[in-house]
Amino acid sequence: MPSTWLVQLDQTLSSYSILTALVVVGVLVALLDRSGVLGWALDLFGRATRWAVRGGFRVWERWLSWANWWVYLLLALALLVVGGVAARPLPAVALVCAALTLTMGVSTCLAYMFIDVERYEVERGRKAVHNPTKGQDLAANVALYGHRVGVPLLIAAAAGVIGGFVLLNQGFYESVGRGWYKVDADSRPGFIDFLTYAVINLLSLVDILNVADSRHLLHATFVKKGDWPAAVMLGAFRSFFTLILLQQVFASVRQGRLLSETIADCWSPHEPIHDRARNALPQFGANAVGPVLLSLLEMTSLTKEQRDQLPIILAAIGPSTIPTLIRHLSDPHEHVRAVAAAALGHLGAREATAEVAALVADASDLVRVSAVDALGLLAAAGVQAERRRAVRRPRRAGPGGGSSSAAGNRSRRTGTRPRRPSRPCARRWATPSRRCADRRQPHSAARVARRPTPRTYSRPCSRTRTRRCAAGRPRRWVRSAARRSNWWPRSTTPRRRCAPPPRAG
Repeated sequence: MPSTWLVQLDQTLSSYSILTALVVVGVLVALLDRSGVLGWALDLFGRATRWAVRGGFRVWERWLSWANWWVYLLLALALLVVGGVAARPLPAVALVCAALTLTMGVSTCLAYMFIDVERYEVERGRKAVHNPTKGQDLAANVALYGHRVGVPLLIAAAAGVIGGFVLLNQGFYESVGRGWYKVDADSRPGFIDFLTYAVINLLSLVDILNVADSRHLLHATFVKKGDWPAAVMLGAFRSFFTLILLQQVFASVRQGRLLSETIADCWSPHEPIHDRARNALPQFGANAVGPVLLSLLEMTSLTKEQRDQLPIILAAIGPSTIPTLIRHLSDPHEHVRAVAAAALGHLGAREATAEVAALVADASDLVRVSAVDALGLLAAAGVQAERRRAVRRPRRAGPGGGSSSAAGNRSRRTGTRPRRPSRPCARRWATPSRRCADRRQPHSAARVARRPTPRTYSRPCSRTRTRRCAAGRPRRWVRSAARRSNWWPRSTTPRRRCAPPPRAG
């Protein structure tokens, strides 16, 4: 019988061939690295990966950023139920539901990866969640979605991806891909069968089941991949979850190690190391509050500088630390209670006033002093809030129909005195139109109140262009000294004065 293999080697020749092939591949990789082709290929792959992660985040931000993890899970379950019920009679509906579920799951996982990368930049000090310093950028995405994008959302998204993959395989089997899978001739697999197919291939349990079957220990019948489309979909499914798992493992190890090192440096006796750790610690966000307070359990005593600086560091993280600090007010360790109370005072958390006031009767002197200081800061914050609210509150209208608060604000901006109502004057030049005050409407209260005392003349004014005073000299417009001063507004009408007599000779 002729052999069907293209190349057939015996055992010894096969071993040499495999080792030679590995050496050739290594040499080829070295040459590609030397020529720069390998670096270009890796850079292109990195750009494509970052583009995919950023695109997934944009999709999630536009359509799913409003949903918490349990809302997302309910939406995914609803789509899976609808698709599972309609898989046999309407496979197209099952495929649409599977596509929607997969899109939701993949975009949410990519959004988690995008937020996690920005969290790493915050940990390294390149960005800040709250009050960025000089040289730092604001981590806007972490500030907006960091509380929502966490491990529960990642787990819900992973479950949605698995469910969407299962529904996709079932929809293809019921429509065009019946020959893509190996099943028993007398059975028709359903959703549960394809769920088992996805799980055992994802966890690599299929190899264990094959070994058990070859040893006649266990014989289990399940759906297997048959043609290349099923193998391609299964390979992409496993590769995606491997990427997500590796990213999560590396991120957890990296974050835990960096945070523990920063907390250890915070208690260093060397001032440069201590200052660097103190500036870097607020960048970890609210997740750093618990480990920092737990590190106080190992401290037998705190210096005055540590007692003063640590609450300020915790307060610099932002208002997201308030729930964690309130929970630690009942800690059995006195240093933890004192630092938590002082940090709440620096944050101005008025909702924690009752819990902080309860520490005034604490058995520890240190806790009582910290509680009193925190209550003083909370009271000052409350007074400032009331003042701001009183300033923004509209006042009742003044006598002229306008708002007195608006007039006060305008006077503070221009540096002028507040305007008061006054009776209109008689025989006064009101405007540059040179009409007498008794022949026009009464002056506005603001303009009349801010004019200087009018000069009196021996005879009344007339409507002629030329006017003379009692001495017979012609009058002319002269700028008043009050107008040139800062107190006098620019819109004030100049007043008339007599021109000086001509010099003799």
